[in-house]
Amino acid sequence: MNIVKHLRDRDTARTSAQLCKLMNLHPVTLREWTRAGRISAHRMGREWRYDPAKVADWLDEREVGS
Repeated sequence: MNIVKHLRDRDTARTSAQLCKLMNLHPVTLREWTRAGRISAHRMGREWRYDPAKVADWLDEREVGS
């Protein structure tokens, strides 16, 4: 399944671990992108949470910019 479609079909926030698994990313890479503001996220306690719609939009923008 296409990652963007998968994310758009979800309405609950994804954890770092879930997003890394889905996008085949190393956790350090996702953490660096988050801290640099490259990808939208918010903190819930000690955990970062990612809005699936915002991540899908971010992926779409990166594909268009390629």
